[in-house]
Amino acid sequence: ALPICLSALELPIAHGEGKFVLADDSARRALWDNDQVALTYSHPDGFSPGDRLPENPNGSVDDIAGICDSTGLVLGLMPHPERHISCLQRPDWTHSRKMQQFGDGGTLFFNDVRYVHEAAPAGI
Repeated sequence: ALPICLSALELPIAHGEGKFVLADDSARRALWDNDQVALTYSHPDGFSPGDRLPENPNGSVDDIAGICDSTGLVLGLMPHPERHISCLQRPDWTHSRKMQQFGDGGTLFFNDVRYVHEAAPAGI
């Protein structure tokens, strides 16, 4: 089973074009049915923006921001967590209440490393 994140992450978006699209509805359903949708764009309150700006910045189908392969070891995503490893990379870092050692991108990477480390002994 893939790890589940119950909280929202604030990650920079840094793409000039591109959005997640699928060839047909059966491929879209298969991603959801197989738990391969890893990240979605959302309102700050956690609700779906319904493929609309500004929370879904590129109109990706089903607000999908990232998917993984069937093992959960390969992740493809549109946001750029590498641009928010440190809390000092936030544009509001001088007056942010979210001052912690790592930014949300760092949290995402550390969770990824932990998942791979735990999955390897299981033979994945």
